[in-house]
Amino acid sequence: MTINKVYFYRITCLTTRETYVGSTTMNPKVRLQMHVANFKAYKRGFGNCCSSFQILERDNYMFQVILEVDAKKMTVYQKRKKEADLIAEEKTKRHC
Repeated sequence: MTINKVYFYRITCLTTRETYVGSTTMNPKVRLQMHVANFKAYKRGFGNCCSSFQILERDNYMFQVILEVDAKKMTVYQKRKKEADLIAEEKTKRHC
């Protein structure tokens, strides 16, 4: 399977404005479905907790792709760095 894109996405709680930022090389809608499935499994006692679960628990959220990058132009390190930068940006926004 060829990976063409890296998607950086945000899940925003519309009640608290809390955010979760992540990245994926899969279809972003499928990735959101995985977050939801993992959350449901966790509630049944399976799997590990993810910080997105607090947002999904409230069931009042918005999912959006915030950046799309050609995967060939980004190393794994650059992807992780960009994700960390976006997370830091979100934390800064919440404190203003």
